[in-house]
Amino acid sequence: MIKVIPRKDFDDNLWDKYFSLSRDIIKKHYPEGYDPDHKFLEFKEFMMNLSKIDESFNDFLILNCGTASAWLDSSVWEDVHYAGFDYLSDDVDENVLKAAIEKLYEINTVLQCSHTELVTYRENLINYLKSIDTPVIEDIHLSRLSRENMDTSLYEEIIKKSDLKKWNTKCLNEIPGEIITEFVESINKCFEDRDSLNKNCHHYPPLTPEAWYKDKQNLKSQGTNPEFMILFDDNCKIAGFCWVCIDSYRKNTVRHNGGFTAVNPGYRGKGIAKYLKAKMYLKLLEENKDFKHVTTDTMPWNKYMYKINEEFGFKTYKRGCSFKLNDDFFKSYLNK
Repeated sequence: MIKVIPRKDFDDNLWDKYFSLSRDIIKKHYPEGYDPDHKFLEFKEFMMNLSKIDESFNDFLILNCGTASAWLDSSVWEDVHYAGFDYLSDDVDENVLKAAIEKLYEINTVLQCSHTELVTYRENLINYLKSIDTPVIEDIHLSRLSRENMDTSLYEEIIKKSDLKKWNTKCLNEIPGEIITEFVESINKCFEDRDSLNKNCHHYPPLTPEAWYKDKQNLKSQGTNPEFMILFDDNCKIAGFCWVCIDSYRKNTVRHNGGFTAVNPGYRGKGIAKYLKAKMYLKLLEENKDFKHVTTDTMPWNKYMYKINEEFGFKTYKRGCSFKLNDDFFKSYLNK
């Protein structure tokens, strides 16, 4: 018998099962992210805080004959329902998966979302969903550059040869009010470029300064701090920026995924992306003693940035996929 239990109904026993399952999944399937010192109370506080930050966030424990077998989470942004699903077994348990998808369909219907986007990095689940013709939004490539392979001489050479030193580069932990509108406009241009390169991505309305500040405050409350390297031209206009995320709960990783490296139209072809990455990496190596690698999720369709990352030494270490679960999929799958 399979039960899908929302976190609001957890008792102490279910909380313990949820924590143990999460640890076991990470240890077995994502050992690079396993932290043996992660404590139950820290885990519980983190999960409870997610619901305070995002009222749409829900997560569930899936029991199969009383045994914790999988977890499911769900949140909504604009009209899209986002979901994550993972399981302890090596193979896809179709009954457990069906129970999870039934719950996602229920949520999607109640909230009247356009579709559910399910992201997974489990190869057997990807293969299974593709085999039943689940619509694919995109294949995801996670790449990583280890600290020991970061080439300071390369970064110094890039900076030395560049004529961008004449412009002003600022390293910031916050985006000040006087440039927030211009900065958000730059991000919106990134979204426009992404949408033109990948037609399958969901097209979101333009970001606003208010939404930016709310999102960043939420991330900080979760323990994620951004760092920005911004290049300004002679007229103090933003030419480009490099942005990374540093998580207090994952000190061995600095993430580009969750941030951007972008160059505004009119400034491209000057080597700005390489220049800013080089400056950011030198700063990280000098100031951050904890991190062991830098990660990014640049996709192959973003050919220019993908090539730069390869030149910097990034190697693909994990592949995933995002699937579009729409009404046609739900009805076809659940009625089988």
